[in-house]
Amino acid sequence: MKGYYKFLFILALATILLTNCKKENKQLCDPTPVFNPDVFISKIDSSLNSQSIIGYQYAINVNGNLYHDTIKGRSRHTTDPGGPLDLTSNHRFNVASISKFIGSIALLNALEDNNISIDFAMSDYLPPSWNSQIHLGNKSLTFKDILSNETGINFPGSTPRPGDMPTEAEMLQGLSSTPVPSRVGVYQNGNFTLIRVLIGEIVFNLDETATNYATECTNKYFEYLNTKIFSKLNLNCPKSASDAIAYYATSSYPWAYQYPFDSTFTSPTSGLVGWAHSNSPYRNGGSAGLLLSSLDIAKIMAYFKHDNSELIISKIRRDLILEHELGLTESINGKYGRYQSKGGTRGPDDCCDRSIRSRIMFFPNDVEVVILTNSDHNSLHNLLRDAFDNSWINPCL
Repeated sequence: MKGYYKFLFILALATILLTNCKKENKQLCDPTPVFNPDVFISKIDSSLNSQSIIGYQYAINVNGNLYHDTIKGRSRHTTDPGGPLDLTSNHRFNVASISKFIGSIALLNALEDNNISIDFAMSDYLPPSWNSQIHLGNKSLTFKDILSNETGINFPGSTPRPGDMPTEAEMLQGLSSTPVPSRVGVYQNGNFTLIRVLIGEIVFNLDETATNYATECTNKYFEYLNTKIFSKLNLNCPKSASDAIAYYATSSYPWAYQYPFDSTFTSPTSGLVGWAHSNSPYRNGGSAGLLLSSLDIAKIMAYFKHDNSELIISKIRRDLILEHELGLTESINGKYGRYQSKGGTRGPDDCCDRSIRSRIMFFPNDVEVVILTNSDHNSLHNLLRDAFDNSWINPCL
């Protein structure tokens, strides 16, 4: 019996010590919330899958490495030409204005290679015959102004954000017109499409008086993107205007659909459920409408933010983009800091709210996300922000 009581005593003592140890460890535990990427994934999945979306791709980077990607749904609906077609990782979306972030990387490469500051007057680096025609009110605009949308350039159009990019002739017309004060600080596509003209002049010294000048602006812009970004990262996306045209001619690229998705809807103009985006890259190729997958964009984001070898951009120029949010014109304040963001939309101008939607977001803890969807989902920024804010866990619980 003595051995039995001795055993009970030792067991009770061990229980007391273990309880005290747990209490002590709990008291020593730092309750500061910690980001959990797997919870983040589950939050995104829950939000996307609870809604009527026909198809989407998304990818998440953590500390400069691809952590997770998901592809779900359809590229084409059953009743549309080329359908039914499941969405795959090889499908490229027209990523619309996300291209502006990539265009910012390209332009800052051109500036650095030619020892030009983002604070220099942009007009000094436009084609020579343009410079003499620019309105005095636009003469002092800097490269930073152009990439921050903080201009009042009077680009043609009744609204400051027309769906189509200005042509080269329309860009010159806007620069030559009296600036519009109400447009200062208001997003408009024209600011960014000047990128192809600026790169054409700074890098390639194009002849703006040539009959093929507008075509060459776009061709050389794609060439520069390929040289500075796409080829270095071994991306298989369309790398030229002719590649883009060929891709739109296939039966695989994602069509745009309503949100919430309605399979019974048909367009009164086409009789189709979806909308086939096929705008000419020569019209929209300045700094919009690149054809990329979520994995393509995630790779660009990872190398942009974390690559110390400076493969696609120098650390100095990267920091300028982040500091001034160049090409990241839809950044938002969140619970854990500033979430630097850019979204894109491309759809028909005449009917039925069908569109491609895209969103990239840089979070302050070295997490990046990209979502591409062929549903007209207009609050992807809120979806990502809320999922991120709700993915911080108390490690002591």
